[in-house]
Formats: sequence, structure tokens, C-alpha cells
Amino acid sequence: MSLSSGSNLRLTAMIQKKTPSSPGTVLTVAGLFVVGITLVLSGIIVLCQQSEQPFRICGSLFIGFGISMLLICALLQRKNIVKYIEDLNQDFLQSSEEKERHEEVIIETNNEGLGMRVDESLHIIEITKQGPCDGKLLPGDHIIQIGNRTVQTVDEAREAIEAAGATVRIVFDRGLQSTAQDNIPAQYESLFKRREGFTYHYVQINYVKGCKFGLGIKHFQNNVIVSRIDPGSLAAQSLQEKDHIIDINGIKVTDKEVARSLLVRALKKKNYVSMCIERPVSGKATEWADDAINASQMQPPSVAMASDVREIAARQQQKMREAMETKKPGIMKKINSKGGGSDAAKIVKIAPGEKHDVIIASDNEGKQLRHVKE
Repeated sequence: MSLSSGSNLRLTAMIQKKTPSSPGTVLTVAGLFVVGITLVLSGIIVLCQQSEQPFRICGSLFIGFGISMLLICALLQRKNIVKYIEDLNQDFLQSSEEKERHEEVIIETNNEGLGMRVDESLHIIEITKQGPCDGKLLPGDHIIQIGNRTVQTVDEAREAIEAAGATVRIVFDRGLQSTAQDNIPAQYESLFKRREGFTYHYVQINYVKGCKFGLGIKHFQNNVIVSRIDPGSLAAQSLQEKDHIIDINGIKVTDKEVARSLLVRALKKKNYVSMCIERPVSGKATEWADDAINASQMQPPSVAMASDVREIAARQQQKMREAMETKKPGIMKKINSKGGGSDAAKIVKIAPGEKHDVIIASDNEGKQLRHVKE
């Protein structure tokens, strides 16, 4: 039976496990062990080479003393020996559980390929939409066996697939995947207020190297909304279009650029990202989410302006609208062909260097400015 690299590492780790012991105990046990082995070997040599009775008696005594010392070593280290045996059993039980966790799937290829892309370690990084593997395997799954052949390289996997024909049996481990739960951790409940028509979920998405995250977002009225989910991506396992992302790793988000920055930073540093999701389920909630996704890009700023600034901006907008509606005469009048007089065009003079101040808007309209000390 061959051992995989993971089994070799596990066996090495078991052998290297130690329990704390004082230096004196270690030296005593080591000394007794060496003396015991020496006596046993010496006794065996004497018994084999000497036929006289006295020598045979001495040889037997050597073996007896040696075995006694080895038993003393075992008694001194009985706790460590028992613990080692328990660890050995536990590790083999864990190995058996890992084998039981392997999943198996049968895929009909029709000799057209599996429709997936893997990296050098046979972790799936992309699944072709509506391909043979779509819905059966996920990005991040680790392929262990194809047919009856254990595979560890891309070349071995390719050969096994070709040998399998139109029906391929694949044994795999479900890799790092997205998880979702309805119970929101207590520390995140303060980030939002529950609304009628929505369900709330806590989502964790684990990063798999080479896999597409596949998430599109936009913000609407200080809410970050999921506007696109790429099929077969990491995000597709837990998120849906119209989901409202409340936070990224515990940081509340109201702007898509801030959310994108937090997502990238979390995936690079921690290899996972967590978020609380508000998901519309009622008709009214779904309609609100549709409006958010279809809204114009001209939205109010994500940070509210001060009240006096809003008043000035509103007054100026009203003035601009009134100016556009009122048709003002041009500065040049058409000369009356019958004569000059009052209908004659006025002469317009342009003086180079002459400056005029044009007030666009101010916050003291109808009020008297106060003098302040210089």
C-alpha cells in the first residue's frame, strides 16, 4: 500500500510528537535503556558462543538484568507510551474520517471533455457553464481519483480521463467553499436594523487561488447592492443579485469603491471575506432592489451635505432654471430702417482689462453682513 504525501507528513508528525520531560528523567531513562540493551545483547552472544555451564548462567543473568532495565524504562515512560499510542490511534481515525469525507460523482462527457479547468495541484479553478461538470463540481474542489486511478498531476489526470471514456468517475474533496448561515453573530447585529420583507444572512467566502470571485456591485442611497454574479464563481455559491451588502469583515459599507477596496484587502491578507447580507424576499422589497440596480448614476452623494450648503445649492438651481425659462433680449438690437431714435441700437463698448465681479450665489441673501475684525 502506498502512502500519499499527506500521509507521510502525518506519520512524521506522529513520530516527532513529544511530551515534556525533565532533563534528569530523560538522562536516566536513556542510560537504563542503553545498559539494558547492552546486557541483553551480551547475554545472547555468551549463550551462542559458550557451551560451558558457568558462562551460560552468566549469559542468562545478563539477559535477565537487561530485560529488567528495559521494563524499568517502560514504567518510567508509561505515560508517554500510552499517550503516543492514543495519538497514533487518533491520527489513524482522523485519516479514516478524511477518507470517508471524500465525495464521488459520475460524469457523462459524451467524449467532449469535462468542461473544467484545474491548476497544477488539481484544484478546480473554473467550471464551464452548462458543461458536464456544472452543478456537480465547484471551484476549489480537489480531484483525488479519476476512475480507479489516483492522480496527482495534470498529465496523470488527462491520461485517466482519456482511459475512462464517455463515463468518468471522479473522487474529490470539497475544497474551500463559501458558507452561509441565517444566524447573524451578535457582534454584527448592531450594524443594521431589520426590515420587513427581507431575510438576513451571515456569509463567508473563502478565496481559492486562480478562481474568479465574480462579483459586481453598485451603490444606491448609501447602500451597496449586488448587481452581477458570474456563474460558477466563488461569489455565486453564497450571494445573489439584489443582495444588500451591509458590512465587509465587520466594517459597515455605504460606497461601492470602499466595499471593493475592503474586499480585495481581505482576500489578499486573510484569504476569506465575511459579510452580513440583507436579501429581499417580498414583492415590495424586490421592487426596491430593482430600482436600486436600475437607478441612474446621478445619485445624491453618499455623504450628506450640511443643511446651509444644501440651501445655497437649491437656491442656485432654482435661479438657473428660471434663467433658462425666461427669454432675455440680446445685447444687440436690430437697427430700425426708418430712422434712429430710441430704437437705434446701443453701442457696446468692450474695455480691455476692465474687471467685473459676478456673484453666483451667497448665503446672506436678504441679510446684512456683519463686520468682523481683521
